[in-house]
Amino acid sequence: MIHGLVNKVSFFLLKNSVIEEENVPAIKYGLEYLLMSLIVIIFLTTISLVFSQSLQVIGLLLGFFLIRNSLGGYHTSKESTCLSLSILVLTGNLVLINLIASFRPELLYLLMGLVLILALVVKPVDHPNRRFAPGEAKAFRKKFILSIVFITIAAVVAMIFFQDLGRLFATSLFMGVITAIIAVIWVIEKKKRLGEKNENNN
Repeated sequence: MIHGLVNKVSFFLLKNSVIEEENVPAIKYGLEYLLMSLIVIIFLTTISLVFSQSLQVIGLLLGFFLIRNSLGGYHTSKESTCLSLSILVLTGNLVLINLIASFRPELLYLLMGLVLILALVVKPVDHPNRRFAPGEAKAFRKKFILSIVFITIAAVVAMIFFQDLGRLFATSLFMGVITAIIAVIWVIEKKKRLGEKNENNN
């Protein structure tokens, strides 16, 4: 459904000379990402209103999308699978966030440490429809580090000034960050396995 809509919009823009033909893949990538992000946000916003999870959803989405935008990544071969997995995983995160906040709040500091460690080793990955230009991967890496710094500062400030609610928000932030990073690590490993398979076939 999303893929078909994106194709129609891209064709319309191309036909009316709004975009150049060489820009079509990048436009498709941007539209797919925008539409899927909107669906995820609408779904989780509905959950937040029904189950009074607004703070958790805001923190989770903020952490997830800040990192997702700076790391890139092509998660699955079909946008429907990517969308379904995103909704499932982020909804599951809401359950984990509440469990951590209720029973093991000290895990927040473990999450913070894990985020800072992962920040040292994870690198941005591109999309088949949106390849990095020369030097662009370095710029995305810098954006990623700045996002981590911003999120960590926001989490610490929230914990200092808002105590329990601050810890809940910080936990949500870091869970969003870790989810986005794990998705990118999955992409990197998938590409490695695919490359090894191609080498063996040759």
